[in-house]
Amino acid sequence: MLRQDEHGLTLIEVITALSILSILFMAMLPIYTFLISEQHDMEIEKRALALLDRESIKYATGEDVSIGGSFTGIRKDIPYEINSREKQEGAMVCIDWKQPSGDKEEKCLYVEME
Repeated sequence: MLRQDEHGLTLIEVITALSILSILFMAMLPIYTFLISEQHDMEIEKRALALLDRESIKYATGEDVSIGGSFTGIRKDIPYEINSREKQEGAMVCIDWKQPSGDKEEKCLYVEME
C-alpha cells in the first residue's frame, strides 16, 4: 500500500510496461535483420562496381586487356566474372556476381576505346 507521501510504480505497472516493450522489440527484430542483410548486399555491390570501374578504365586505356574475353576471380570473398563484348567503337564491360541472399547480379558499362 502506498502512503500519501510515497510515489512509485506498482509491480503490475512495471510488468505491463516491460511486456509492451518486449512485444515492440519482437515486432521490430525481423525488420532489423532484413536491414542488416540489405546493408551487406549493398557493400558487396559497391565493391563489385568499384572493380567494374577499374576494369573499364583498363579497357578504355588499352592496358593489357583483350576485348571479347571473360575473367573469373574472387575479391574479398565475392566470386565475380568480368565479361567484355565489342560494340561499334567501344566495348561493353560487364561484371556478374552472386549475393549472399542468392540473387545473381549483373552491371554493365559501355567503354569507348581510345
